[in-house]
Amino acid sequence: MDLNTITPNFYATSIISLYFIFAIAWWFDSKIHHQLLKNEQHALELQTHRLILLPSIFMELSLVAMYWFPWHALPFFIAAYLTRTIQEGIDEAKWHTVRCSQFESTLHLIMWISVHAKTVLMFMWGFFWQYSGVTELSVLHYILFGLVLLLNSIIAFRELKLRP
Repeated sequence: MDLNTITPNFYATSIISLYFIFAIAWWFDSKIHHQLLKNEQHALELQTHRLILLPSIFMELSLVAMYWFPWHALPFFIAAYLTRTIQEGIDEAKWHTVRCSQFESTLHLIMWISVHAKTVLMFMWGFFWQYSGVTELSVLHYILFGLVLLLNSIIAFRELKLRP
């Protein structure tokens, strides 16, 4: 398959779908964190979760910036992507391997696969083609992008508000 033949519709639909898959898994994971908070969740785990959220936001912003400035956004994307991925690894190795149920571990697997696949697609479309064709997408794509961003923002805000 030639990468030049991938359509904007494919990129947009795939990215939206992966965002929704991630959001649904994250919502269930967030529910588990709220339950754990009542019993055992440690303040340092919450700190690690916050350390994942911040570079994730910067990573998303750098991916959007690739529309205008792909080469300028690239170092910020790489730094944020590496930082969030390292923090995710720390979170899994230090906190989750000890206490996670099979269900929560499966949620984390779904979250990791969907967020990394979505990030790769956004990077490819943004860096190599500066999101060419994004302005010709259907209104439904824009509505779904807005809904998934709103959903992820709500979950992120709930996670940031958690207190031990």
